[in-house]
Amino acid sequence: MAVTTIREAIDAHTLLLKQFDEQLKAAATKPAAASDLPTRAKTREVERLSARLELVQKAREETLARFDDEIERLTAAVTTLKAELELDLKRIQDATPGGGGTPARPTTLDAITGIGERRAATLKDAGIADVAALANTAPERVAELLRLSLDQAKDVITEAKRLMLPVP
Repeated sequence: MAVTTIREAIDAHTLLLKQFDEQLKAAATKPAAASDLPTRAKTREVERLSARLELVQKAREETLARFDDEIERLTAAVTTLKAELELDLKRIQDATPGGGGTPARPTTLDAITGIGERRAATLKDAGIADVAALANTAPERVAELLRLSLDQAKDVITEAKRLMLPVP
């Protein structure tokens, strides 16, 4: 079963735990009958199910820990990006005469969301040296160079084109 969300992973592990718990209870509470398995066989089955239950519980804990780590990593990334955005907004305000004039449009590639120093260097190595050149590049080429999806490449190009527009 393919797990796509944290909730699905937790639900899947919880369901397995409930199933094993029910099997253990059923094996332990079955009344003895002439047609039942011998006691040793039942004991082995309980031991087998107990061991499997422990493995599933451990896998559940490891999965939750992985998701917790990913949430922590993403939270840190969002916090960093918010701080960078605030700095960018402050720079724009500082570059605006009187706080309300016309700010200069950035022309460097790293002014585009998702383009950092490494991606800017990759684009420059491919002959795309500034925002204007990027705005005129095919999305397929950008996607290939930066290893992005076609939609992400289109978003990058759209932002480059937006930066090329005159400031109102």
